[in-house]
Amino acid sequence: MASAAQLAILAQALTDVRIVSYSNASALALLSYDILITLSEEIEYIWRTPWNIPKFLYFIGRYYAPIHIGVTLIVDKQLGLSVSFCKHYWVFWDITPILYSTLLNIFFVMRIHAIYNRSVKVLGVLIALLVVEFGAELGVIVVVIKETIRTTFVLPPMIGYPGCLGVPSRMMNLFAWIPAIIVALTFFIMTVVKLVVITRTEAHGGRTVFGMKYPGSLPPLLIAFFRDGALFFLLIFAILLVCTCTSLAFNGPLAVVAFPWLIVIYSFAATRLLLNIRKASMLAATPDHSATLAPMSFQGHQENTFASRA
Repeated sequence: MASAAQLAILAQALTDVRIVSYSNASALALLSYDILITLSEEIEYIWRTPWNIPKFLYFIGRYYAPIHIGVTLIVDKQLGLSVSFCKHYWVFWDITPILYSTLLNIFFVMRIHAIYNRSVKVLGVLIALLVVEFGAELGVIVVVIKETIRTTFVLPPMIGYPGCLGVPSRMMNLFAWIPAIIVALTFFIMTVVKLVVITRTEAHGGRTVFGMKYPGSLPPLLIAFFRDGALFFLLIFAILLVCTCTSLAFNGPLAVVAFPWLIVIYSFAATRLLLNIRKASMLAATPDHSATLAPMSFQGHQENTFASRA
């Protein structure tokens, strides 16, 4: 017979599981709402455009997120799962977010590379940064998965504790977060630095952005292009810090309570940035908005905005 202390621990654990489920459900609801309210714009500015790398990454960013959170929500509600199933589930749960964030980081690199006038040196630094991040995260997460699989267990349905259970190394999880934090902070700093540089008043010659000379003030849409990037990179950096803190502060279900929101913010950042760019490009091409955003040189020829190639 279970003691009062054991029953109290089980009750607290069940409460923590419900909190995590509420977090997943809230994140999934917000993602679904965002998909619905932007669907008409997505059809207009994404679906009807030719296939290219940014378009492919857009669909990854948009539709992997609800799939991952939805699967997590379903599994975390199930009783009587098999240990074999849980071992496969841990591989999916740990590996696919790394692939997801890496693919979206490729889009972010393309964006930063563009705002730095397609500098080869900047591109080389960013690619090296992504390679190091991916290698470090993959190496750490392989160790974490092995430990989690080794310690995987499930409780009998009669106890009422759902989902898969395992005991991953908390310190190894910390090492997995650090590279992502460094990359997000780098993206944020590089965007802010470029924004400050291009908005600074110059005595002579104006400013050159995307190879185009602006003798006066920059168009509002161009300023928004930089500010959107800085905002989303800051949000990614912030949620990565929150996830790191929760994984260290809690030992149990609450360790991953913020994780669905990391998936949400990555999704919002990639999809909103591309959608906003393409929408701004279309508006700038219309006669009523032609004075708002002047043409910019990109990849050697005239484009309305970076979105024309994104």
